[in-house]
Amino acid sequence: MKDDSYIPRKVSTAIDKDWVMDAVGQENIIAKFLPCSLTDIQDCTNSNSLICSPLRSNDTSPSMGMRKYNNGKIYIKDFSGHFEGDCFDLVKRRMVMFTTDVPQFIQILETILAAFNYKEYKVKIDIETMISVRQTTEFTTELRDENLFDEKLWRKWAIRINHLIAHDVFFISRIILHGRVIYSYTTGDPCYGYFMGVDEYGIDIWKFYFPLRKKGDKDKTRFLCNYSMIEGGKFLRKAKYGIITKSFKDVISIHNYKRYFDVNAVAPSGEGKILTVPQMDYLKLHWDNIYTLSDFDRTGIRFAHTMRKLYGTKPLFLTNGKHGTFDYGAKDHTDYISKYGKDQMLELSTQLVENKFKSNNDWFDFISNYLNHY
Repeated sequence: MKDDSYIPRKVSTAIDKDWVMDAVGQENIIAKFLPCSLTDIQDCTNSNSLICSPLRSNDTSPSMGMRKYNNGKIYIKDFSGHFEGDCFDLVKRRMVMFTTDVPQFIQILETILAAFNYKEYKVKIDIETMISVRQTTEFTTELRDENLFDEKLWRKWAIRINHLIAHDVFFISRIILHGRVIYSYTTGDPCYGYFMGVDEYGIDIWKFYFPLRKKGDKDKTRFLCNYSMIEGGKFLRKAKYGIITKSFKDVISIHNYKRYFDVNAVAPSGEGKILTVPQMDYLKLHWDNIYTLSDFDRTGIRFAHTMRKLYGTKPLFLTNGKHGTFDYGAKDHTDYISKYGKDQMLELSTQLVENKFKSNNDWFDFISNYLNHY
């Protein structure tokens, strides 16, 4: 299917490796992301001194050195074998500590610029900004009509069929890849297609969701997609409160509360995937206040922690009783609705809004310190 209203455009950007080196400087990058002092860098490069490795909290004896080559590049080496490389390799190392995704080089540059609050580079912001990684996989889909089973399944999350239709969610009968049927509908294994648009090559952008499949099942994946992008970007609008949550299902559910609150939501393409600088700049054009709402587990806390450090977003959690927190009895927005109902979620959300989304900064600082040990 094609959506004529979706007109993809290319993003033009003026930043590259040399531009960032001139704008920020490798010494400042190393000092920021290692971290260490500029004096430490000077001592290492001028006198072959060693420092304790900031990459390892248990390093008590100096084991990291730096060397400046004739071309001016500084090379860092942790002699324990944990790391060696230049300033860009260092930033990449720090980024992969918070996500399983391997960052593209442009994302490394954007992370550096964000860390130094450098906003003078030219980035054209448009719908294409929502897409960070392209794939060439093209799915052929066969659709079906919704049925009572679909209605019952989604109703437990307080999502009606008309909500799904409004968010371009389709009921999938079959998925065909390279001429081979890789999925056929059964009531025990339904599939729902999140249609995100059409790319510049004319390929439909899909994410397929299999809600009844078990997490961790190696034979049957719960999600299948041919892109990496912000989910819900097509439905972005001006709002007082913007929430970056973990799934498109939660996005749809949160949008159902816009009659009560001036709220809008999006989700990354995968749990723990950090948004890029252009993506965040695009969201800031639409939202007055930006919050993250992720699971209160290691992945979710790392995501919120990293987003807070990079972009100043405010973290929200449905905590689970660990570390002395309140136990909400649910891991995410739709899980809470499934267990307690939409009215209870509305009451909780109302309290949150009336309290102006205040977060306990002392508590989150504790979590941040807790994460630094990983």
